Amino acid sequence: MSANLKKVFFYSFFISVSVGFFMHIFYELSNYSRFVGLFTPINESLWEQLKCLFFPYLIFSIILYFFTKRNTQTILFGNFIAILVGICLFISISYTIRGAFGINHTLINIGVQIICTGSTYFLCMYFFSHHTFSIRNTYGFLLFVLLFLIFTVFTFLPPRVPLFQDSYTKSFGLIHHKI
Repeated sequence: MSANLKKVFFYSFFISVSVGFFMHIFYELSNYSRFVGLFTPINESLWEQLKCLFFPYLIFSIILYFFTKRNTQTILFGNFIAILVGICLFISISYTIRGAFGINHTLINIGVQIICTGSTYFLCMYFFSHHTFSIRNTYGFLLFVLLFLIFTVFTFLPPRVPLFQDSYTKSFGLIHHKI
């Protein structure tokens, strides 16, 4: 892998972490717009925090696909596996910290976000440079669409399980109050 491509991954990681950090306030700044809520956390549940990992990475994956599609026909599937691992890692670490240790602190949550975003980008870079998968981009694209639809449905109709429960208000789903 070229040094320039490594820089692209590093800068993309940094931009994703930064955008993910600021995504927390976009929903409130939009006066609780349902459209904005599709792409940004609408509450402090673990599920909604995953949007800060998924959507910046999705944009990166789309851009990477268009810039490299002549070189690889399997990049989207590898990118999907990387984000799936990042999501599972985020849930595992967060549940361990919150459940086992009873800690729910903003700085720790930011650290978890950075670790999981970094892991996702590292895996993506590894899969990209080693041509790990032989599964075509069509399947990767369909899996990304499926995950996007799952995020959309669960934004408006979250299951009543702890993964979807706001850690502060103990409620589920959209915040209905206005500024």
